[in-house]
Amino acid sequence: MGTSSSRSAPAGGNWTPAKRSVSRYVNQRGTGSVTPGGLIGTYVRALGGAREAVRGTGRIGGKTTFSHATSVGQKLGAFLAGVATDGLDQTLSDWGLADLIGKSPYEVVSGLVDALAGPGGPLDEAVARAALTETIADILDENNTEYEQLREEWDGRIDEAEIPEILEIFLVEAIYQQYLSNLAERIESNAISADEAFERESEIRGFIEEMVRFEFVIHNPLNIVDWFGAECRELIQRNLEAALAQAEG
Repeated sequence: MGTSSSRSAPAGGNWTPAKRSVSRYVNQRGTGSVTPGGLIGTYVRALGGAREAVRGTGRIGGKTTFSHATSVGQKLGAFLAGVATDGLDQTLSDWGLADLIGKSPYEVVSGLVDALAGPGGPLDEAVARAALTETIADILDENNTEYEQLREEWDGRIDEAEIPEILEIFLVEAIYQQYLSNLAERIESNAISADEAFERESEIRGFIEEMVRFEFVIHNPLNIVDWFGAECRELIQRNLEAALAQAEG
């Protein structure tokens, strides 16, 4: 389930209880008092709190923890709105990706991830890229082997109601992949098998999925003029912060 690059969590401060909680959670083998919600809560506090993680000075190279994920979320929203309004062919052309028209669904997805998330070099970029990859995989029918099938599916599926649902998936993945980037090593080192590590990670992702609800409030996603502007950045940040704040307590 985990796809993001893992590294050892930072030392000291609130990272100590965050790492200890993971160890206890895995070692209790599903029968103890540590819950996925408790794990995410200690993690958010280790990041400096929900607001700091999303909007503050950040803990990674002077950026907020979710800075790149926010930018990729804006791009994803813009692309989805384009497909909902003008169709896949026109949207790919508008994004300078006309060479993907007619290619296999795998090639389209690969090119789209490159265009929206970049190569994923630094950790925060790799996390956002992993989140986007998982999100697009979620809305891709694996039975579609031809471009025409992909176009028919996305042109028919992606609309005003579907856009917030897809962005919700992206935020779930952004939080989950960020968590794995810091603490997957702790899960894997305490699990007795790869299957158990996968099970514990699945439980954590399940909790994150329950706490994320993407809300546009007064906005119709098809009426947003500038997905790359401050208003839409605030939209992504507000939804991220609201989700993290639930776990922070």
